[in-house]
Amino acid sequence: MFPFFFGSSDRPLFGAHSPPAKSARDTAIVLVPPLGQEALRAHRAIRQLGLRLARDRFHTLRFDLGGTGDSAGDFADARLQAWVEDTRTAIDELRDRTGVARVSLVGLRLGAALAWLAAQDRKDIDKIVLWEPVVRGASYLVELRRRHEEFLRAELPRRRTAPFAKDGEALGFPISRELADAVRAIDLTKGPSPNARCAVALVTAEGEDERAFEAALPSLVPRSRFSRLPVSQSWDSDEAVNSSLVPSEAIDAIIATLGEK
Repeated sequence: MFPFFFGSSDRPLFGAHSPPAKSARDTAIVLVPPLGQEALRAHRAIRQLGLRLARDRFHTLRFDLGGTGDSAGDFADARLQAWVEDTRTAIDELRDRTGVARVSLVGLRLGAALAWLAAQDRKDIDKIVLWEPVVRGASYLVELRRRHEEFLRAELPRRRTAPFAKDGEALGFPISRELADAVRAIDLTKGPSPNARCAVALVTAEGEDERAFEAALPSLVPRSRFSRLPVSQSWDSDEAVNSSLVPSEAIDAIIATLGEK
């Protein structure tokens, strides 16, 4: 694994390139992370996924979106479109480093939506794997608010929790009104579609958004598949953060999907 900075000098992004030990495949993989607390909880799983993909002969790039992790910027100033451009920059960087013609994207949660948006108007995207995707941004913000208020009630029972939009915070991460409005506008069940050879959604959820996406996906990307994952191991749990557990079934499913012709 080779850590490095890439992108513009005034807003460098941190990445980690995991090259294959043996002859590389003709496509490379960019892993697009989730945001906030989900990114912290998913760190181990995404790292293990990157290492597994390298063992399966894929050049793989993990990276921190602007204003997160070791990348330059402040989360408080984050903009959704800037994260989409960061994802495109990561695609270009991996192509430049490896010489591959096409790149596949694996996005987790909001990272899946970023991958979907970043693939629009490109000609070099092979597959998009949407791992537990945020299908509708409005639902995602409602879920963030619920989890934020549950945390406050547990930690500060005497505090009266303010509405999410006024709080401007979700589990320790500032959410500006501009960012919230841009996230709220996300709806993967509607166009425009990504320009990718195929798309695969891997989900454990059975909610209204997931069912709507399952119905819409075939018309959005002709070669597509919607698959349900077992829930025996979760990346989004206290146990996953504080132990060496990783969601092996999900990682196996992602690797198998990317290895398909």
